[in-house]
Amino acid sequence: MATDEAYPATSVRPSTFFSVPAPPPVHMFATIPGVPLAASLTTPLHAVTFCVVDLETTGASPADCVAAFIVGAEVAARLLRASPRLSNDGGWHSTGTVGSVAAAAACAKLMKLPADKIPDVLGISLSLASGVAVNYGTMTKPLHSGNAARNGVLAAQLGGHGFTAHAAAFEGGAGFFNTFTRGLSVSLDPFKDLGSRYDLVALGYSLKAYPCGGRGHTAIEAALALREQVGARLDDVANIHCLVSKSSAQRINTLWPDSVEAAKFSASYVVAYALVHGAPRIPAFTEQALKDERVRSLGRLITAAADPDLSDAFGESPAKVRITLKGGQTFEQRRDYATGSQKVPMTPAQIEAKFTDCAAQIMSAEAGRKVYAFLDTLPAQPSLNPLWPLLRKG
Repeated sequence: MATDEAYPATSVRPSTFFSVPAPPPVHMFATIPGVPLAASLTTPLHAVTFCVVDLETTGASPADCVAAFIVGAEVAARLLRASPRLSNDGGWHSTGTVGSVAAAAACAKLMKLPADKIPDVLGISLSLASGVAVNYGTMTKPLHSGNAARNGVLAAQLGGHGFTAHAAAFEGGAGFFNTFTRGLSVSLDPFKDLGSRYDLVALGYSLKAYPCGGRGHTAIEAALALREQVGARLDDVANIHCLVSKSSAQRINTLWPDSVEAAKFSASYVVAYALVHGAPRIPAFTEQALKDERVRSLGRLITAAADPDLSDAFGESPAKVRITLKGGQTFEQRRDYATGSQKVPMTPAQIEAKFTDCAAQIMSAEAGRKVYAFLDTLPAQPSLNPLWPLLRKG
């Protein structure tokens, strides 16, 4: 890479992203239908998953798909470990920023681009990258994921056909780290073991158990535990107080949602729903569900605050929920890690159930089972060709 004034040019070498050997086998490859995610790198890898799905046009094999996913995951992990506060303090939604770069890396691997094209591909993706956290709770927030995948495909196509970008787009004076981090700490050390250490293996991965903002999942599960204690006495509730970490308080709120997208980031809604109906699944996030008067009534009793004693560490989002009854009796539950995290991993049955729930929105149950069975054995499949008819029939 070309030398620039901010960081040593030898610190980040994009061409090395594409010479990494295969890591030791891990079960995560069987969870691709459930959108596997590296450690706390949940959102950037949504974009990687979407971009590697465009495989029919490339003639890629299952092994190519897995290799591309690994590359995208490792690039995302290194970028976020290089500046862990990029999302929490920087205000960026890492799906749109880091996700664009990771998707470009995955696409370049999938397209088998030569190493000398990689700096251009990644440099292009950096200029396309964006996504601000203010759009949480709107349709634009999930748009970041699709846009990042599109950015990755476009960057790889342009770079592969000779479109150029700056060779020091990461570490340059006006490059990614100086521009996106703006005073936050940055270390390029995470790139030193790229290809010899795999974050997917060393750090693990996470899955979202519920179809809503991940920052609220621990509060949901604390509410589910409280439901076991006071579920029959919800009419006696005087207050429900939810405590979350500082950064989580910036992403979720206690406003009653005025739309389905807003409901996914409303503690008032998801906690109240969990207390009334149990775990929120896809049917919980519909216009009809928002009209549930019992949930609405309980939602009016919910207050929330940031608790400085709750960890704000990279990838963590603990929560405490306390219910006070009208007679003064209190019940409290705390959850430090949500189901689907590395600490509380989802079981294979839970993963399949989530896939089936999602697939049911667009295909029959039988088609969904067949697609899952294929993807669950993806690394062992000789070809992706049997998958395409299943998806079309679905």
